[in-house]
Amino acid sequence: MAARQGLRVARRPAVSPTDGVCPASRPTAASSWAACARLVSAAVPRAQVVSGWDLANWRPKPAQRAAPSGSVYWLDALEATPQALGKLAAEGLWPDPCDAPQRRPEGFNRFTFAVWP
Repeated sequence: MAARQGLRVARRPAVSPTDGVCPASRPTAASSWAACARLVSAAVPRAQVVSGWDLANWRPKPAQRAAPSGSVYWLDALEATPQALGKLAAEGLWPDPCDAPQRRPEGFNRFTFAVWP
């Protein structure tokens, strides 16, 4: 898929190095994402704070700001193959190395892609 427009809808809360405001739309040099796009617009409610309890270590998890489920990001100039988008949707949008490893198994940074006109 080259030079297409896409829509990304967060299915789970999304944490990012930018403090939960907008998870990255572009890969970093160290990542293995096979897709890139330009963020055109976003409909993101106020960031929420997620925390919890770490049962393995018997202590609280750190509180992190996150973009809530249902946040919508409109993308332009989307360059990716259907296989790459499927991989991103299945594994979540995480940099390599993962910046919040305790949140990955909880389903954070999962989203759905759609094409918009």
